[in-house]
Amino acid sequence: MKKIGVLLSSLSCKKYLYDTLEELALTKQVEFFFLINKKQRTRNGLLDKIKFALQRKGLSRTIELILFKVISILEYAILSSYFKVVKELKEMRDLKKFDISKTIFLEPLFSKSGIFVEYSNEDISNIKHLNLDIIIRGNAPGIFRGNMLSSSKKGIISFHHGDNRWNRGSPPGFWEVYLRLPSTGFVIQILTEKLDGGLVLFRGNVPTKRSFTENMANIFNISNPYLAKVIIDYIKNDSLPPFERKKPFNNKILLIPSLIKSILYVFKTFNLYFKEIIQKRILKQPYKWHVAFAQKSWDEADLKEGTKIKNIPNHFFADPFIVKKNNRNICYVEDYSYLNKKGCITAIEIMDEKNYEILGPVIKEKYHMSFPFIFEYSKKLYMIPETLEAEAIRLYECTEYPLKWKYKKDLMSLQ
Repeated sequence: MKKIGVLLSSLSCKKYLYDTLEELALTKQVEFFFLINKKQRTRNGLLDKIKFALQRKGLSRTIELILFKVISILEYAILSSYFKVVKELKEMRDLKKFDISKTIFLEPLFSKSGIFVEYSNEDISNIKHLNLDIIIRGNAPGIFRGNMLSSSKKGIISFHHGDNRWNRGSPPGFWEVYLRLPSTGFVIQILTEKLDGGLVLFRGNVPTKRSFTENMANIFNISNPYLAKVIIDYIKNDSLPPFERKKPFNNKILLIPSLIKSILYVFKTFNLYFKEIIQKRILKQPYKWHVAFAQKSWDEADLKEGTKIKNIPNHFFADPFIVKKNNRNICYVEDYSYLNKKGCITAIEIMDEKNYEILGPVIKEKYHMSFPFIFEYSKKLYMIPETLEAEAIRLYECTEYPLKWKYKKDLMSLQ
C-alpha cells in the first residue's frame, strides 16, 4: 500500500486530476492524504490582480495582461459551446467520493510577488509524520521552495505543459500555437526549486490545435492519463523511472504575450477558423492536403524546391510513408475522397527527382483509413494504418510488393 499525498487549494479539483485519482483508487493499493492550503494568495480577485500588476509591471504591461485575459475568456465562451474537451477545462469535481478523513490543513507562506511559496517547520513536520511515498501537485499555486520539496520519500510529482527544453513559463499551450509548431510537448517531473526545471520522468507530445484554448484543453486531456501510468508503475515496481539527463537551458522564460503578439495571435487564429468555415460549411470540403518529395538528405533538403504530387480530382493525398525495396521507391499515402467522405491507402512510385506515377489504391475498406505506418519484420513488410472507425488496430501484410496487401489480424479491439 502506497501513501499518496495530494496538494490542493480546496477539497475540489479539475476533472483531469479527479480522473487520475479515480484510476489510482481502482488499483486498491493507494491510501490518499489530502494536503489543503487554508491560506490562498492575497491577490485572488480581478481588481487585486490589476492593482498588483500596475504596481509591479506598469500600465502598458497591465493592459497586455488584461487583453490576454479577455482573449482567453472570449475563446472559452465561444469554443466551449462546440468542443466538449474545451468545456471540461473549467469543470470542478468534489473529492468527497474519496476518504477525506485523512486531511491536514497547511498555512502556505507566499512571497510578496505571490510566485514563490514555502511552508512552516510545523507544516513540514506534520507532512513528514504521514510518511508519504509521493505527493501529487494538484491546484496548489506557486513555485515551491524549501523543505516541502523533500517532505515525501519521492518528492512532489507534477506536470509542465510545454517542452521544458525550450518552453518554460506560461501560458500552457499558447506559444506552440503562436509559432505554428506541429506538436506541443509536456513533461511529468519531480519538482525542484527551478521553474519548470524539475527531474523529468516522462516526456510526450500531442498535435498542436488551432487556438490557444483548444490546444490547452487538448494537452491537459491527452497528457493526464500518463500521470496515472507513472504512479501505477511506481506502485507496482516500487521505483520511479530513471530521470532524464539534464541539459543546459538557455532560453528566456516565456510569459503572457505582448500587445502586438496578442493581436497577431487573434488575427492568425481568426484567419484559420474563417478559412475552415468557408471550406467546410460553404464549399463542403475538409482541409486539402498535398504531398511533395525531394531526393536529398533531410538536412540538405529545401522543402520549397520539392516536387508536389498533384491530387487527383475530388481527392487529396496525405500522411506519406516511403518504402524502398527491390530498387523501387514507393510512397504510400492516405487517399481521401471528397465524394465517398473517407480515405483509402494508395501507392505512388517515385521515379526520380521530378517524376512519379500514381499506382492506385492498395487497401480499401468500407471505413476511413489513413496514416499507413509501415515496418519490416522477418523480411516481410507490414502496415498498421489508422482505422479508428473499425474500432480496431488492424495489421496488414504485403504479399506482393508494392501493390498486394492482405488483412492479417486485429492487434487490438477498441470495442
